Amino acid sequence: MIIVDEYRERCKNFTIKVIKTNLDEYKRRGQTNVDRIKKQIFIGKLAECAVWKVKKDELVSGPDFTIYPPRHKSFDADLMFKDGKELHVKCQYTGKPGNKNNSWVFQKVDNPKGYIILTTYYKKHIYIEKMIRAEDADYSDTRLMLPTKKALYMYDLR
Repeated sequence: MIIVDEYRERCKNFTIKVIKTNLDEYKRRGQTNVDRIKKQIFIGKLAECAVWKVKKDELVSGPDFTIYPPRHKSFDADLMFKDGKELHVKCQYTGKPGNKNNSWVFQKVDNPKGYIILTTYYKKHIYIEKMIRAEDADYSDTRLMLPTKKALYMYDLR
């Protein structure tokens, strides 16, 4: 469990700014539930901060709080190891930490390089579930068979 209270306000402000400048872009991509979008942005950024908190000695720099203009969303790595390898942080918030049914959703066009670190947000804390090499990711269809998404399921991970 990683306590992330010191990052909450900054992540909240980041979320507000992203929504103000990029809501139309989310809608264009089929995401219309504003409260859900806010929650995903907030928790995703909080997870980046949590990973930074525990791995900062291995990483080049912390989370990016830049507000990008619409249609310039970056699919680059969230963090970078000092050896140049990318680190992609994914967070889910619908299951308890360690649940074998937990899943993490990606855009089908996402092809991360380096590493993926899978986290869970539960009771206001971040839990690191697993870190895998991106090349070892064995994606599946989402449970809802979403045409533009793919998923990693905990029960499929070694």
